[in-house]
Amino acid sequence: MAARAPYVVKPGHGERLALRDRGAAATVLADGGRTAGLFALVESVPEAGAPGLGAHLHRRSDEALYVLEGRVRAQLGGETTEADAGTFIYIPRGTVHAFAAAGPGPARVLVLFCPAGLERYLRDTAAAYGAGVPEAAEVAALRHHHDVEMA
Repeated sequence: MAARAPYVVKPGHGERLALRDRGAAATVLADGGRTAGLFALVESVPEAGAPGLGAHLHRRSDEALYVLEGRVRAQLGGETTEADAGTFIYIPRGTVHAFAAAGPGPARVLVLFCPAGLERYLRDTAAAYGAGVPEAAEVAALRHHHDVEMA
């Protein structure tokens, strides 16, 4: 891991990813390489009506969501909640969860991963789907490697 140093990501910058498998775009604002692995911060823009990733969990990472714009439907364990702009959601590791835009338009959500690492899953997934639809075995291997366990 690189040494931590201050840095700024201005609007419209950051590493942009197309997450075609779930109907979302993402911008990596902070990754483990810049934070010495402490956390990663991603802006996610799920489209209304898009499938999202589906119910899953992480065994090694906590996740937190902060809804910036729009409306999100979040599954947390056996509960589902609607979250408007200004809502914060904490998801401890081991919790089955999912989120998607609840419409009528897209949402904008800050996603915090702690420790960092899941941003690499987003990068690898974007690359795999950027070349077409990968084989199911490749998708399963990506998920396994990056601590994404489908529920």
